[in-house]
Amino acid sequence: MGDAAGVDSLFGEGIGPALAYGQLAAKAICQAFQRKEFSFVNFRSMLEKSYLGRYLMIRWFTAEISYRMAGRAWFPPFIWWLGKLLAALSPPPDRLFSPQS
Repeated sequence: MGDAAGVDSLFGEGIGPALAYGQLAAKAICQAFQRKEFSFVNFRSMLEKSYLGRYLMIRWFTAEISYRMAGRAWFPPFIWWLGKLLAALSPPPDRLFSPQS
């Protein structure tokens, strides 16, 4: 879904960024009404400085490197190793449901 919108071509994830875009757009619309100025010329800057903008740039960079390195024999094993390392360093997620007593 995200790849169709050009959001995340490697991972194909687009719902999360779409929701974040909505939140950012709502903020820009509120500011436009407060200022009574509706050109939205600052929206791009607002996006680039936001968490969403940083997230999209990281994902774009990851996709760019991955597609450029995909044909190299050492790259897939390196990615698996890197994924395992990041998983080991990341804190475990919270439980979604508490066990029934």
